Amino acid sequence: MGRVDTRLPEGEDTIEKQHSDLEILDTFSCAVNQSLQLEDVLNAGVDQVMQLFEDVSGIEVYIVDLEKGTLFLKAHRGLSPEFIGTGTLQKGEGLAGTIADSRTPLFMGLMTDDERIDTRRVKKEGLSSYGGIPIMHDDHVLAVLALYTRIPRTFSQEERSLLLEIGSRLGLVLQNALRYEQAAVRARRFVTISRAIAVTRQLGTLNEVLQDITKVLVQSLCFDQSWIGLIDNENVLQGKAGFGEGMTAKAISVEYTIDTNSQHPAVCAVLEQKPVVYQFVEDVKDDDYKTRLTERDIQSLGYIPILSGEKALGVIGVFHISDQAFDEEDVKTLVSVAEQAAIAIENARLYEQIKTSEVRYRTLFQATGTSLVIIDEEQQFRLVNHAFETLSGYSQDELVRHMTLPSFLSDAKSSALVEKLRKSPQSWEARFTDRNGMIKQVHLTTTRIPDSTDILVSLIDMTRERELERRLFRTEELAAIGELSAGIAHEIRNPLVVITTSVSLLKDEPEISEEGRQLLDVVKEESDHLAAIVDDFLKFARPKKPAFNKEDLNKLMQDVTRKHKELNAKQVEWVEHYDEQLPEVSLDRHQIQQVIANLLLNSLDAMPNGGVLTIETSKEKKISEDWIRFAIAVTGIGISEEEISKIFQPFYSCKEKGTGMGLAICRRIIDEHCGDIFVESKTDKGTQFSVLLPVDRKENMNDG
Repeated sequence: MGRVDTRLPEGEDTIEKQHSDLEILDTFSCAVNQSLQLEDVLNAGVDQVMQLFEDVSGIEVYIVDLEKGTLFLKAHRGLSPEFIGTGTLQKGEGLAGTIADSRTPLFMGLMTDDERIDTRRVKKEGLSSYGGIPIMHDDHVLAVLALYTRIPRTFSQEERSLLLEIGSRLGLVLQNALRYEQAAVRARRFVTISRAIAVTRQLGTLNEVLQDITKVLVQSLCFDQSWIGLIDNENVLQGKAGFGEGMTAKAISVEYTIDTNSQHPAVCAVLEQKPVVYQFVEDVKDDDYKTRLTERDIQSLGYIPILSGEKALGVIGVFHISDQAFDEEDVKTLVSVAEQAAIAIENARLYEQIKTSEVRYRTLFQATGTSLVIIDEEQQFRLVNHAFETLSGYSQDELVRHMTLPSFLSDAKSSALVEKLRKSPQSWEARFTDRNGMIKQVHLTTTRIPDSTDILVSLIDMTRERELERRLFRTEELAAIGELSAGIAHEIRNPLVVITTSVSLLKDEPEISEEGRQLLDVVKEESDHLAAIVDDFLKFARPKKPAFNKEDLNKLMQDVTRKHKELNAKQVEWVEHYDEQLPEVSLDRHQIQQVIANLLLNSLDAMPNGGVLTIETSKEKKISEDWIRFAIAVTGIGISEEEISKIFQPFYSCKEKGTGMGLAICRRIIDEHCGDIFVESKTDKGTQFSVLLPVDRKENMNDG
C-alpha cells in the first residue's frame, strides 16, 4: 500500500483520489479482519496506519470502558515508556479521555499550545502535532486512535476524512473482537472455577493447596500476580502463598494486623467481609501500602475475603501490572474461588491433622528398637520398621508385598504357625533365619489392629539372651563336671607315675628278655599317652583364667604361623590374607596362641599328602557390635556331618593317637573370651575353622 501524500498538488483529479482512498480502505479492512483476537486486530490496524502516514512517529489506541469510566492503552508504536506512563486514563483525562468523553475528533498543529497537555513530557518526547479520533460502533465509543508527529504539521480535510473512515471500519471489527474477548473471558472464568474446584478436592498440605489456587488465578484469569493470606490465632493476617512474576518469598510472607483502624485493603476486606477493589492504585488509602504497590508497578488490585460461614479465614489478593480493569464478572469469579478456597482450607487442615497423627505413629513405629511388622491376611508384609530390616537383612522395598513372615520362621509350612499368626493375641518363641542364613531365636507377639484384618507383630531378638543362658548353663555344668573329674584325674595321675617309674626300673633289670623289654616299652608309651590325656583333661576342667590385654591379632597369627611353617616339612601351600585395618582386640595372648596353634596342627594333620592352607583375618558386624574374625581353611577330604556335630566334644577325636581334648579346649578358651568358634566343611573339598572375637569384651561379656 502506498503512503498518504500530505502534499497533494492542487487540482488533482477527484475521481482518481476517491479511487485511491477506496483502495487504501479496502486494504486496511482486509488487514484488520484477519483475526478475531483483540490484540491482533489492534496491532494490524496500528501497523496499517503507520504505513499510510509517512511522518507519523507515534501512535496509540485506547480501549474505552464507559461503565467504569476508564481508558486502557492496548496498542502503541514509537512512544517511550516514560511518555506512556501507566497506560490507564480516567474519563475526561488527557487528550484521549477528552475525545472519548466528547465523542469528537481532535487535531492539533502544535500540542504545546493546549493547556490540557503536559508540556514537559511532550517536549522531552520531542512531539509536536496530534490527531485523534473516536472509534465507534452503533453510536458507542469503543476506542480512541491517536497519532503523533515530531515535525509540526496540520491534518488536511482529506486526511481527517480518511482517518474517520478508518475508525469506522476498525469499529466494526473491534466490536466483534471485543465480543469474542468477552466470550473468551467468560470461558476463562468457568475454567478458573472448575480448576479451583479440582484443586480443593485434592488431598495435600495446606500450603500446597493454597499455592495451587494462586497459580490458577494467574494462569486462568490472567492476573499478573496473586496472593493468599490466612488469619492466625493472634488475629494476624499472614501471607501463605503467592504466584506471578515478581511475587518473591519476601512479598508472599508479609503480615498485617487485623485492626479496625487499618486502611489496608486486605484488612478492610476481612473486617467488612466483602470484596475491596481498586481500579487505580492511586485510590488506595493506605499511603505506605500504595508506595509499595507503585514500586511493584501495580496498576489495579482486588482483595476478596475467604469466608467459612460468618468467620473470615483469610483473603485472596489479585493484581494487574498491565492495563486491565476489574469488572463485575471478575469479582463474582473471585468470590466463587474464595468459596472453594474456604472448603480447601478446612479440608487441608483436617488432612494435616491426619498426617500429623500418621507421622507420630510412623515415628514411634520406626524409632522403637523392637522389630515391628504389619502383615495382611496372607501373612504378606504391609509395613516394616528399621529394626526388622536389620533383623532380617532385607530392605522395606524387598519385603513389602513380596515376602511373607512365615518364610523367615523355621516351621513356616506348619499350619499351627499360620493359625498363631491369624489368632490374636498370641505370644511364642521361634527360630528365625535371616538373609545370610544366620539362625536367631525370636520372641513373637501378635495383635490384631482394630477395624482391620491386618496384624501387628512384634519380634524381639532373644539370640543373645538364649546364648548367654546356654553358656551359663554350660559353664555351671562344666564346673560341676570339672570339680568331680579333676579329683578322679588326680587319683589316676598318681598310679600312672608309679607305673611309669616301675617300668623304667624293670627295664634296667638284666634278667628281662628282649620280648619283655618290648612289652615294657608298650606299657611306657601307653602310660605317657594316658598322662597326656589326663593333662589335657585337667586343662579343660580347671582352665586358667584369661588375662586380657589389647593385642594385634594380625601379628599374633603371623608369629604362630611362621613357627609352624618352619617346622612343617609337608608339601603345603600357605596363603595368608590379613586385614590391615583390623583394630586391636582384648584377649589373652597365650591362650589365643594355643587356639591358633591347635587349629593349625589339626589342619596340617588333615593334609597328609599336602594341599593349600589359607589363613585370613577380617572385621565383621554382629548384633550391631564390632567383631573380628580369623579363619583357617584347608583343602582335603573334609569332615562328615556326623563328625562335625561331635567335633568339639571332649575325648572325641578323628586321629588314632589324638586325646580328643584339643578342640574342646579351644572352644572353652573362646567361650571365656565371649566369642564363638565354628566349623564349615564340604566332603572332598575342604574344611574351614572360623573364630569370632568381640573387639571390646567389656561390652559383650556378662561379668555379673
